[in-house]
Amino acid sequence: MKKFFYYLSMSLAGMLFLNSCDNDDDDIRLSNVPQAVVKTFDIMYPDANGVEWEKNRGYYVADFWRAGTAIEAWFETKGEWRMTEIDLGRNLAALPE
Repeated sequence: MKKFFYYLSMSLAGMLFLNSCDNDDDDIRLSNVPQAVVKTFDIMYPDANGVEWEKNRGYYVADFWRAGTAIEAWFETKGEWRMTEIDLGRNLAALPE
């Protein structure tokens, strides 16, 4: 019986731990992204593939692929671009000098 309660408590603790690792970002549909943001994004990244939108800390963030590279572009509500994050992985040669 002690083993039963031990495993039960470990299972509950594990579920609580995994629940606390939840992603803070809120995935949103393209229809909920302001038109100004979408317009700026389309002008800056016309060749983007697999675009997914999320809202993070008041910014609209586009996660997408371009030429095999994972990229995030951050925009304000009025369509103003704020930053772009490019995942270079282990390709240090892609860093600018």
